[in-house]
Amino acid sequence: KINNNAFNGCSKLTTCAIPVAVTHIGDYAFAKCKALKAVNIPAAVSYMGTAAFSECTSIETVNFNEDCQIKEIRANTFNGCSALKSVKLSSGVEELGSKAFANCASLNTFTLPASFIEKAADTFQNTPIKNYDVEEGNEGFSAVDGVVYNEDKTELLLYPIAREDNSFTVPTQVGGIGEQAFFGAKNLKQITLSNKLTNILSKAFAQIGRAHV
Repeated sequence: KINNNAFNGCSKLTTCAIPVAVTHIGDYAFAKCKALKAVNIPAAVSYMGTAAFSECTSIETVNFNEDCQIKEIRANTFNGCSALKSVKLSSGVEELGSKAFANCASLNTFTLPASFIEKAADTFQNTPIKNYDVEEGNEGFSAVDGVVYNEDKTELLLYPIAREDNSFTVPTQVGGIGEQAFFGAKNLKQITLSNKLTNILSKAFAQIGRAHV
């Protein structure tokens, strides 16, 4: 076990090999380790606490062992990891918490694992994703041209906010827009909605560019 705040604020720590026997990484365990370059999560880990690696501004890669037992990436886990470019989640991850990958200024692509079930509306807030993908085998979600939908593509759930396109046409079969689905998509100037649209959730189009909907 690595306790809460165990390495919090160790600003000169550049590497840390987490032992294979570790099952628990506590809240804020490595927060503000501003020189830490990479994170490798062993297979035995089943719990990773709130903000465990928040504000680690030098981390570029995060790799979870394929057999890792973690099911939830909790709130603020990687919030503020501004150098983070690559994340490989284990196939067992089911839930992404509030602002888990928020303010990751270098993170452009993200793949939702096959086991993924749900995320908070603000999981990727202010993170310039250009393309989302969904791992093969996921039965609840799908991705088309980098945009995330539910399985049958009747609800648009997540638009990549750093996509360079100035316009977007919601597919004709879409009847719902998810919470914060387009939040922060500043390049958009025009959004064409579908005729079947009946449900738009909270903040779906908040803080986007000067878009005409």
